[in-house]
This record gives sequence, C-alpha cells and structure tokens, in this order.
Amino acid sequence: QDPERDKLDMESFETFDIRALEAIFITVCNVLNKELVDLRPEVEKTLSSVLKTGSFSLEKLRMVKKELNQLVSRMKGIQHAFNEVLENDRDMALMNLTKIKQNPDYYFERNQVVWEGDHEEIELLLENYVQSVDGTYSQAQLLSHEIDSAMDLLYVRLDTARNQLLRVDLMVSSITSVAAVGALVAAIFGMNLRSGVEDTPEWFWTVAGILIFGCAFSVALMFLYIKYKGWLIT
Repeated sequence: QDPERDKLDMESFETFDIRALEAIFITVCNVLNKELVDLRPEVEKTLSSVLKTGSFSLEKLRMVKKELNQLVSRMKGIQHAFNEVLENDRDMALMNLTKIKQNPDYYFERNQVVWEGDHEEIELLLENYVQSVDGTYSQAQLLSHEIDSAMDLLYVRLDTARNQLLRVDLMVSSITSVAAVGALVAAIFGMNLRSGVEDTPEWFWTVAGILIFGCAFSVALMFLYIKYKGWLIT
C-alpha cells in the first residue's frame, strides 16, 4: 500500500464529508429563507392595507402572524440544534463519517487526545451557517414586530370607534331622559279633565314654550355637567 495515496484518499473523503454537511446546511438555510421571502409580500400587503387604507383586517393579520410564528418557531429549533452541537466537540468530530467508517473505535473517550482537533473545521462551518440562520431569524422578528405594531394600531382604532359609539349612546340617552320629562308634562295637560286652563288660549303657547326651552336647557346643562366630570368621551 502507498501511504501517500492513502493520505490523499483520506483527505478526499474528509473534503467530501465537509461538502456533504455544507450542502445540508445550505439546504436548510435556503428553505428557511425561501419561506420568509414567500411570506414577506403577504405580510407587507396586509400591513399596507391596514396602515394606508385603514381597513380593519384584524383576522387577516392574525392569520399572517400565525404563519410567521410557525416559521420563527422552526428557526428557533434549528438555532437550538446548531448551538447544541457547537457546545459539544465530540458531536462535531463525529460528523467525520469517513473516519468512523474506517475506524469505529476512533472517537471513543479514551482517544480524545487524538481526535480533539478534528472538530475545528466543522465548527467553523457550523458557526458560518448559524450566522446565516440568525440573520433570517432577525428578519422574521422584524416582520413580527411590524405586525404587532399594526395590531396595536387596529386596537387603538377599535377603541376609538367604541368610544364614539358610547358617546352617541350617552347623548341619545340624555336627550331621551329630558324628552320623557316633557312628555310627562304634556300628558298631564292632555288629560280629558277640566281644570279651567283649557279655556285660556295663551296657556298652550306658554306651556309649549316652557317645555321646549326647558328641555333644550336641561340637555345643555346635562352635557356641561357630564363634560365637567370627564364622562364625555372625545
């Protein structure tokens, strides 16, 4: 056997192992990046609809947020797996599959002094693709924060609309209460009982004027009091 040839063959296999691992890592990173790229237009379209047109697409935002959270969850899992391997030199060294095939006992703990440097190239490779996954994760987090901001804006708009409805309800309730008092007075004077007042024509216009003015004044006074107390929502 030619030792030089065996050495070259070993180096070739080691290079193949590294390239195979790199192909796997590239595939994982590309899949994550493609999913983010495919999801980004939908997120941006929904955000544009919310921020520019003011449409209340809360359910659409939640659906997009759910898809993005699933992608972020997968990214976290891959980050955790990469970092866990990076913390264990032996796990990285065990990725040299050719050496394991040729010498299954090579990576036993008792041989650590021999193989403890075998992980360095794989460690550099892992660190490179960890950074790639981290970059994609940061972009996904940025999109997630933009969705959260848009949802907060929608909640503010919903609160504003709710406050306006409460304001209208308060106004209508106040006017109804004052009108009920006027209706009571009108009902009293409209009873089919003789009191002598019905024989005086001036009483009709007097009572009608007092009721109209009294109702208007009561409504205005009530709103001033409500506004003074801070109960009137603006």
